[in-house]
Amino acid sequence: MTQTQIKSHEASLTPSSEGFNASGLKLVKNASIFCEKDVYFIRHYETIIFAYDTKNGKVEVNWHCSTTSDRQIRSALSFFNLDEDKTINVHDGEKWSHSGALV
Repeated sequence: MTQTQIKSHEASLTPSSEGFNASGLKLVKNASIFCEKDVYFIRHYETIIFAYDTKNGKVEVNWHCSTTSDRQIRSALSFFNLDEDKTINVHDGEKWSHSGALV
């Protein structure tokens, strides 16, 4: 898929009936947002770092992959007006395991 096709596909996944418009969310370098079945996802490089289910309010985040990922997560939490203390941390690697250059 070309980058244009990917962006078009991601845009088509955003439900028009949903009350959120994520176009105002500032994304860090190499991050993208998409929505499937009322769940917003943010991918940073190849890792999903944020998942927000708008139906039940559940928020899963992948804290401490990198400082940039954490900044993106905090930005998304603020954008969607979500409480950081109520997030579910799904990080299963070492702290800062994705910092630095990609291997």
